[in-house]
Amino acid sequence: MPGEAVWFRKSDDGSTVAEARSAKGLKLTLTGMPGDLEPQAVGDDRLKRNATLCHNLWAYGGFERQLADLPDLVDDPDASNIQDAADAAADLASGVGLPAVIPDSDVPLDQDDDELPPDPELVDVPELVGRKARAALQKKADGHARVVKKMVVLIDELGEETHEGWCSNCFNKSVHRKVASARLRSNTYLCEDCGAPTDKCAAPRCTNMANRSLGTLHLPGFCAEHSHDLPSFERANDQIERLDDIKTFLKYDKPNLARGTQLGLTAVFTAGAAFPLALAAAPAVGGVVGVLASKFGAGATLAGAAAVNHGLAILGFGTIAAGGLGMAGGTMVVSAVGAALGGGLGASVTNSYVRGDKSFKIEFLREGNGVPVIIARGFTTEKSIDWWQAVDFVEKTYPGHPIYLLNWGSKELADVAILMGKVGAGQVGKTAVGGFAKRAGKKAAAKLNPILPVAIAADVAKNPWHVARVRADKTGVILADILARYDNEVILVGHSLGGRVMATAAQAASTNLRKSRIRDIRLAGAAIGATFDWDAVGRAASGVVVNYFSKNDSVLKTLYRAAEFGSIAAGLAGTGSAASNVHDVDVSDKVPNHSAYWLNIAGAF
Repeated sequence: MPGEAVWFRKSDDGSTVAEARSAKGLKLTLTGMPGDLEPQAVGDDRLKRNATLCHNLWAYGGFERQLADLPDLVDDPDASNIQDAADAAADLASGVGLPAVIPDSDVPLDQDDDELPPDPELVDVPELVGRKARAALQKKADGHARVVKKMVVLIDELGEETHEGWCSNCFNKSVHRKVASARLRSNTYLCEDCGAPTDKCAAPRCTNMANRSLGTLHLPGFCAEHSHDLPSFERANDQIERLDDIKTFLKYDKPNLARGTQLGLTAVFTAGAAFPLALAAAPAVGGVVGVLASKFGAGATLAGAAAVNHGLAILGFGTIAAGGLGMAGGTMVVSAVGAALGGGLGASVTNSYVRGDKSFKIEFLREGNGVPVIIARGFTTEKSIDWWQAVDFVEKTYPGHPIYLLNWGSKELADVAILMGKVGAGQVGKTAVGGFAKRAGKKAAAKLNPILPVAIAADVAKNPWHVARVRADKTGVILADILARYDNEVILVGHSLGGRVMATAAQAASTNLRKSRIRDIRLAGAAIGATFDWDAVGRAASGVVVNYFSKNDSVLKTLYRAAEFGSIAAGLAGTGSAASNVHDVDVSDKVPNHSAYWLNIAGAF
C-alpha cells in the first residue's frame, strides 16, 4: 500500500500529533496532550467519522510518544529511586520476590526490612528493562500503524450499497456501508456507528453483522449471537428484577454455530496483529480492552480497575512520562466504561466472564425487608469455606435484610489458600520480603511504572496471588454491570479479595452514578491498595463505606506486599481517604489474623 502513510511528531508545545493520509489524498490529523482521551481532529469528514480509524491512529501516536519519552525515563538524573524499582523488576522477572514457591526462611514477620542482609548483586536492569520496553512499544505502535493504513484503504473505496443489522462490535443496530473494491475477495462493510469492518453473518437467514478481519481474504464468520459472544442483541439492555436473575438474562437466544471461537471480539485481536482494532471504537475504550485482552497476552495479569489502566496503555495512553495518566488515568477511562454498564458491551463482557468462571453465581440465601446485602468472600487459611461467619456479621449489622452470596473464582481462591499453606503461620521467605518488597517501594515503583509492566507482566501472571487478584478485579467489573441492570439499592460486604471485588465494583459504578445502586459498602481485611481511588468508591455509595483493618493481618503484611510491588493494603493500614463517607476502622485489638474478622468486628462501627 505505497499510497498510504501514517506518521507522528512531538510538537514544541508538548502535544502529540498523529497523522494519516490515504492513497486518494484524504487526510486526518489528531492533536492532543499526553493522556488526552479525545484529541482534536482535523481533516476530511470520511476519516474523522470513522471511530475505529481515529482510535487506532491516536493509539499509534500514544505509543510513539511513549517511545519518544522513554530515554528520559531511563536517564533522568532526578529519578533517584529508579534503580530500586529496576532491582525489584529484576527480582520479579527472574521469579524472585513472588512467593509461588516459598523458600525456607527463619525471618519473623515483624522483622524490619532494613535488618535484612543485602541481596546478591544484580545486572544493569534499567538498560535491560528499557530495551524490552522499547521493543514492546515499537511493536504496538507498528501494529496500530498497519491497522490505520488498512482502514484508510477501505474508507477510500466505500461504495453506495448499505445493509442494516446488529453490529457484533459495538452491539448497536446500525447501517453498514459496503466497500466496493476489486482487491477484496470477500465482502467487507464498515459500521457507520463504530467504523469497524464487518460482514454478513454466515448463519442462514440471519441479518446481523459479524466482525471481519482486515485481510483481503476473509472466511465467513458468525455474529455475536451465533458465536455466543452475546446472549441477545435485543435483550442486551434489559434490566433484572432479582439479583439472582442474571442466569436468565445470560440465556442465549440463538444456537452456537461457531463452537471453539474465542470470547467476544476475537477478530479484533487476530493473530496477524494482536492490537485493538474495532474494539478501540467501542464506548468502554480502556476497561473492556483490558478485560478482554486477558485472552490475548499481557493483559492476563490485569483486570477490573487494573484492566482499565492496562487497557488505556494498550491504546497508547498509558503512564506517559510527561503528564501521564497513571491510575488516575485508569479512573478516567473507567468513566468511558460507564456507558457500557447495563448495555450491550457490558452484557458481552459479563457473558465472556461467566463462560470463564463456572463457579460464578449470585445465590439467594434469605428473604427479608430492606436493602439486599451481597456478601463476597475471599480466601482464608481455614479449610472450611462456610459462609456462616460472614452471614452472622451481616445479621448483626443489617438485621432482617435479604441476603445474597456472591460465588466467584473458586479455583483461584483455592490456589491462594494452598499458597498460604506454603507460607506457613508467621513466616515468609527472606527473599520475598527483603529482595522484592523492600526495593519495590511505592515511590520507586511509580518512577519506573511506565516501562516496568511491559517487561514483567508475563512472569507476574504465573503467580497464584496475581491470578486470583485478576479474577477479583474482573468479578468487580461484572458485578458493576449486573448492578446497573438492577432497579433497587444494594449493600456490598466483602472480605480479603472479596473486598477487592466490592471496591472494584464500586469504582466502576462511580463512572455512571445514574446507574449506581450501591448504598453501603463494608470491607474487612480488604486485599486492595490503600492508594486505590477511594474517593470514587465513596461517590458510588449513597451511604457509608466502612473499611475494617488490622495491623496484625500477616497475609496482607507479607504476601500482599511482596506480590504488589511493596504496596500497602487498605486492610492492613486503612485507606486514608478524605471522603466524608469513607471510614477507616482500626480493629487491630480485636482481629489477630486474616481469618478472624467477621466474628470480631460487628458493632465496631
